[in-house]
Amino acid sequence: MKVLLATDGSPCSRLALDQTANLAAAAEADVMVLVVSDMVFLRPSYGLEPELLVPSNAEAADILQEAFAFLKARGIRARTLHRVGPAPEIIVSVAREEKADMIVVGSHGRSGLQRFLLGSVSEKVLAHAPCTVLITRAPRQNGMEARGTTVLPRP
Repeated sequence: MKVLLATDGSPCSRLALDQTANLAAAAEADVMVLVVSDMVFLRPSYGLEPELLVPSNAEAADILQEAFAFLKARGIRARTLHRVGPAPEIIVSVAREEKADMIVVGSHGRSGLQRFLLGSVSEKVLAHAPCTVLITRAPRQNGMEARGTTVLPRP
């Protein structure tokens, strides 16, 4: 079994990493850890700021190294990938190229205006994924516990 973990180093991605490790250990799966750096434009009132790569190459390398070490310590076979571009499209593309059996991605749990402005990577991945998608949810900001995970198989 091949599992693609898309991570950005956030708390919800750390939850996804932990759940990926549990799944991979139980299924003796290979894990591909993917960090996607996306181009972001900031538009302050006085004009357009330069492009920012989020996460930066250095941050991506740190996220990948931490995830790889975590998986390796649990005896899980893993490799790392870093790509640049729009996250949902890159995640789906890598899943297809690598013939992944499952994609694991965290959900930040945004709603309202944040969701409208930033979009939902997990929703876009789910809509276009060539395989099963496991979405881990971050704890709610109002102090409620995490809602768990959603596993949705693709036809």
